Amino acid sequence: MRAPLATALLALLIGCDDASSATDTSADTADTSVDTADTSAPPDTADTADTSAPPDTADTADTSTPLDTADTSEDDTASALCGCDSPASCLFAKTSASCASVAQTCTGQDMTPVAACGTDDAMATCTRGTSSITYHWSALRGFLADAKAQCDAGGAAAGTFAVASIPAGDGTPCSCQRSASACVQTFGAACSTFTCDAGVESGTCSTSERLRARCVTRDGQREVVFYANGLTLELAETTCLGASAFQYYWFPDPN
Repeated sequence: MRAPLATALLALLIGCDDASSATDTSADTADTSVDTADTSAPPDTADTADTSAPPDTADTADTSTPLDTADTSEDDTASALCGCDSPASCLFAKTSASCASVAQTCTGQDMTPVAACGTDDAMATCTRGTSSITYHWSALRGFLADAKAQCDAGGAAAGTFAVASIPAGDGTPCSCQRSASACVQTFGAACSTFTCDAGVESGTCSTSERLRARCVTRDGQREVVFYANGLTLELAETTCLGASAFQYYWFPDPN
């Protein structure tokens, strides 16, 4: 029921910059690369179909579109209730008028008025003149790409988009080349239980011909490295988000 509530919020916001949303179109995409023989590791891109879908596919509405950036003369900031938080994102307004609008419209299931948007759960942010939006961690297909496109829109009113840093793996690395298209690497204590039919290798996966996009767990301790051996970015992302043993997140090529 979050999508209708999110839609109502977007329709009522005064002077929205952009009401576009990040929508997961990959729920029905078959993942042809899950390694069913190893439940402790991410998918082998040459194996059976993965019927798992990226989490939170019902939450496709962006409930936190940035507010109007045209009014740059108002510099007073309300002291409370300047944000509206939801499972997908958090909208923060920087002016009194905008804060009043947010406070009035931030009602309903899974919407919470807040004095400020937290930063601990931020996968990305879009900062504008009179508002900002924090995107919470999500495994929806195309999530960051769509968020960046929304932030960059608006010409002179475009926002500044920033993606959270991916933590570096902690400990000695080990890896397994699952196929010509995918390699899995992990770090530290996890290597003691890491299995690989071809044998566990010391060190990280090869960097030769690897795709620049990254598929990594939130703590950076495990990563699936994809290679450009006939594997498209679309299939790599679908495979990444369809992994069931671990929760992976997709970070597109920053360039």
